[in-house]
Amino acid sequence: NYIFLNEKSIFGYNFSTQQSIDKNKEIFFEEINKLTKNSILVHSEYGLCRFLNIKKLEINSSLHDCIELEFADNQRLFLPIENLNLITKYGNDDDKNINLDKLGSYHWQRRKAEAKNKIKDAAKKLMGIAAKRLNSHAYTINFDPAEYEKFSSTFPFLETDDQLKAIEDIKADFSKSIPADRLIVGDVAFGKTEVIIRAVFLAAKSKIQSLILVPTTLLSRQHFINFSKRLSSFGIIVNEISRLVSNEIKSQVISSLKNGSTDIVIGTHALLSDKIHFKNLGLIIYDEEQKLGTQQKEKFKSLAPRAHVISLSATPIPRTLSLSLSGIRDLSLILTAPYERLSVRTFITPFDEITIIEAIKREIYGRKNSVFFVTPRKKDIPFLERFLKEKLPEIKYVTAHGQL
Repeated sequence: NYIFLNEKSIFGYNFSTQQSIDKNKEIFFEEINKLTKNSILVHSEYGLCRFLNIKKLEINSSLHDCIELEFADNQRLFLPIENLNLITKYGNDDDKNINLDKLGSYHWQRRKAEAKNKIKDAAKKLMGIAAKRLNSHAYTINFDPAEYEKFSSTFPFLETDDQLKAIEDIKADFSKSIPADRLIVGDVAFGKTEVIIRAVFLAAKSKIQSLILVPTTLLSRQHFINFSKRLSSFGIIVNEISRLVSNEIKSQVISSLKNGSTDIVIGTHALLSDKIHFKNLGLIIYDEEQKLGTQQKEKFKSLAPRAHVISLSATPIPRTLSLSLSGIRDLSLILTAPYERLSVRTFITPFDEITIIEAIKREIYGRKNSVFFVTPRKKDIPFLERFLKEKLPEIKYVTAHGQL
């Protein structure tokens, strides 16, 4: 008699399953469908190239699907479709000035080696900054509880439990001797800004300067107006540095930061200028940190290793989220929506003119709000402009190619 045993009976698991094969097929066809004609790709061995088409070629008396790639000097490479893992999509299809690499050239290999060396140098620099901060003694932040309660009462809304928890987390950070590095995650309009307003208030009352770095001039001006309204009556000086500020005022703000007469400065990448110096920078805040570069964020940490750091984001970048989840950075979550605020409603539909027009009209005329119409490709903007002019000629709109 024969007894047949499968691998699961012997080893406790199957070596392969049909499900995984089917899943791999789904991923394969999904990647193929992402390829569009003339899109820029990166071949891991040969560099930048352009996708032209998928062709059937006869190889060893059998037909094979191959991806036709164009390199510099009109060179062609036919990549078997099963080797799709060798190519990845380049970040910016709209760049017309991209120089394609040559097949077999050492130039791409040299560029890869240089990039690896730069990554190593950046990692070494980041580790050095982190070590310096761990060995630094943070600024002491003390505050008058009565004055703080008075300031908190100027908040016109009811705080959520998550907001209060995040505020208490920051107050606890300020009491430690090691500089804090905290990430606050919360959806848009969930009250992250109020958390940092109270943080900069505590810092200013301890005679410590605060810096708030934001990605856009629009957000910089919005913060400057709101912070000034809340803090000016408490004798706290707030200034702004961005392209909306004249050179004359910028010079005055830079001088006031150096002598310590400015308590809080809010700005865009203009704050990264080497001309800007602080008397005692003790609190660094990154708003929408996912839109800011790692090197940009680390610059202020190296300039002020004793400063506490707070990052705000609704969608943190993987590096930041990984550091927070692993415990290297502290994490506060604001998951509760403010009182009476409606939850965000999301619909995924094909491009339907009637649905889009009705949604825009309801928001503008019904709720008296503004509308952001976002498209991932710059080449689609002219089409959307014509569409809005034709369907909604009476509305006012501004086109922004990139950041506002």
